[in-house]
Amino acid sequence: MSEQRDPSRRVEIEIFTRQLLGGPSSSSVARQTAAAVREVFIPKGTVIYREGDPSNDFYFVASGRVRLVAEGVDDWEFGTGGVFGVFDGVLDRPRSRTATAVADLVAFELRMDDWYEILEDNLDGSLALFMRSGEETLALGLALAPTGGLPQVAETAAAATQQSLNFFERLLFLRRAPVFRMASTEALLQLARRAKTRFLPAGTVLQKEGSKVERLQLVVQGLVDVQRRSPAIEGIFGPDMLVGGYAGLGVERWAYTSSAHTDVLLLELGLETTYELMEDHFDLHRSLTAFSVSERARLQELMAPQVGASRSSRAPSRRPPRPLRT
Repeated sequence: MSEQRDPSRRVEIEIFTRQLLGGPSSSSVARQTAAAVREVFIPKGTVIYREGDPSNDFYFVASGRVRLVAEGVDDWEFGTGGVFGVFDGVLDRPRSRTATAVADLVAFELRMDDWYEILEDNLDGSLALFMRSGEETLALGLALAPTGGLPQVAETAAAATQQSLNFFERLLFLRRAPVFRMASTEALLQLARRAKTRFLPAGTVLQKEGSKVERLQLVVQGLVDVQRRSPAIEGIFGPDMLVGGYAGLGVERWAYTSSAHTDVLLLELGLETTYELMEDHFDLHRSLTAFSVSERARLQELMAPQVGASRSSRAPSRRPPRPLRT
């Protein structure tokens, strides 16, 4: 938990975290985050953590700069308003990069356990953050035209041969779908009861670009095309995939038109129903968030070196709280 600090300092930190985390719906998240963080001063040249270390916490950058490196991939740099270390924590994996302060760094350190406790206490605020992150991830994907970072599944994949799934088949499918890999068995049972299957012949349009996102659609059998006019982007999704990937989760409207490339069997879940289940099953929230974060991390790895993570991931420039050197 956080150390005792001057009340005025805590207000400064809360203002910073509220600006960083976004609008009024996230204010309670920002308030609790400001109370839970530990302010740290890290001198230039200090290794903050190494690749392979446990990912038990993450950092908000108040001032200074940090570089994250790993062999075979482009370096990432974060400055004021950046957040680093969170991808590994959310994905529940060891550190994938080594982080080093390249300038004297003032940062706010937050333990992953405290972060999840804050999100679970503020489900409306955490959903708002989830949606904001989804829109930011979509922007990253659109910047990667003409591929959009979308999968290009081999078009030789078999067309759907089934037209429906029974309850146990739906449950087994949900269990292996990457988007639900962190969901508990109880959450999956609830999802399986509410899920519907839909068979569509080749050429059928699932939804058009600009239409409202109202459901999650996962491919059980067959292939689904996605296309966008401007910028021109195309992709193909196959079995076990969420249609649209990053563009089908945490966004208000479809950025792509999707259609059945072959005869296709889909499993569909209403978004409202899914979000309601998240209130009772926080592990479902964690699972959807982890999928979204994995998509964002993948897109950032695909970004051209001159764009890099420092620009795509950093929040807009904003005045940080005055540094406190401890």
